[in-house]
Amino acid sequence: MLKQIGRTTHSNAVCGNLVVHANGAIDSALHDDVLVGRVVARLRDIDLENNALSKRGGLSELNRLAGELNDESLRGESEIKRLREAAERKGGPGLNSDLRTFSDALGGALGRQHRIGIDLSNFLAYLDYRDMREMSRPTDSPQRRGVGTDPFGSNGFPSASAPTPQPGTPYSIAGTPNRMAVAAAADFEARNADVQGDEARAAEHSEAAVSGCT
Repeated sequence: MLKQIGRTTHSNAVCGNLVVHANGAIDSALHDDVLVGRVVARLRDIDLENNALSKRGGLSELNRLAGELNDESLRGESEIKRLREAAERKGGPGLNSDLRTFSDALGGALGRQHRIGIDLSNFLAYLDYRDMREMSRPTDSPQRRGVGTDPFGSNGFPSASAPTPQPGTPYSIAGTPNRMAVAAAADFEARNADVQGDEARAAEHSEAAVSGCT
């Protein structure tokens, strides 16, 4: 199991600087684990179709979680980069086999978590676009058809800019918003299994990764 280096074991040959960056990346990955779990639970619980209160509160929370997930993943990836740079710096141990395996595995986990955050953000943007499209859909009133008393008629002002590209999400094929949310939850949960595999591999090499400093 992935955990902080140096809290449950003692090593006589660890480089403090490497430990700081390694633990920083570990903290970010573990925090992301919690965030992904919350995202999955919220996606399964939210009602996007029949309960306005659940929809409003749920989307607000999911947007907050998406932001935290993206920020924490970027912070962890930055720590991995600094860990590698510190190891290569003059006087450091270099990228030994354990350190390389640890940084690659944990960096992989953080990258997967970051991708989940991006896909969640894209899904939420798609839901916003879908709602706006429904709200702006023209009615059958005479004014909307450009006749009657509509001052603009059928020759309204042209658009001042090019249309914004439509947001997309792979979960739209599920159909209704609630089904999309369940599909997203199932996808994120399945992908989290690969995250856990990367974290387990990183844990196997964590102590050895930062030992042997000269």
